[in-house]
Amino acid sequence: MGKKIFVGCLSYVLAALLVCATANAGLLKGLVGGDKSAGGTTVSTDGLVQAWTTVAKNYVKSTSLLVSSLENAGAALGVKEEVVKKMAVAKSLTEGNLSKKDMEKIQESSKDLLALFNQKMSEVSPLKGQSATLFGKSIIDMTASLGLKAAVGLQATKLAKDSKDASKNVSLKDAGTMKDVVSGSAAVAIVVPVDIKLSKDILKSYVQYAKTHNIAVPNNATKLLKD
Repeated sequence: MGKKIFVGCLSYVLAALLVCATANAGLLKGLVGGDKSAGGTTVSTDGLVQAWTTVAKNYVKSTSLLVSSLENAGAALGVKEEVVKKMAVAKSLTEGNLSKKDMEKIQESSKDLLALFNQKMSEVSPLKGQSATLFGKSIIDMTASLGLKAAVGLQATKLAKDSKDASKNVSLKDAGTMKDVVSGSAAVAIVVPVDIKLSKDILKSYVQYAKTHNIAVPNNATKLLKD
């Protein structure tokens, strides 16, 4: 009788251990974020894809602020039409069509406009009224663009590394998506430092002109140029 009770208890213990082991395996699977496959433990791409969406969205927003700044400065200096033509690619930029080629084209256009602005600022009479107001807005927008672009650079650099590491363990189904995340974040991480330098050059010209002609300069614009 005692032997039967012992065997029965042992069966209950083994059953309980099996339930615990199964539950823990499920918990571990959830923490890892994927399933065990022949090639190793796969990882969830959802977080990385969401991070890329954020990077792309912020890059487009910072570019929109850049365009607004250049258009306002162009209007103040009498060359808005030239700005609109040069910034056509920038205005067509969306979260879903970020390409390194387009981003570099925007940089070239911005360089051309900086040269044009410098020429005009040396020729035109001191800005007054609406023109001075528009020029002031161009400083505000460029400052906002720079601040956001700096954050985007940090986000993209981290994401490029994280997504590259994670791509080694994604499922075949998610491989294509991860390839887009890796290449997109890497491209943004490469172009952002050049974007920032160029935007600072433009902002510096703005601020120098504004201070010379008594146009208000926000404190954060001056601070950005010192960083």
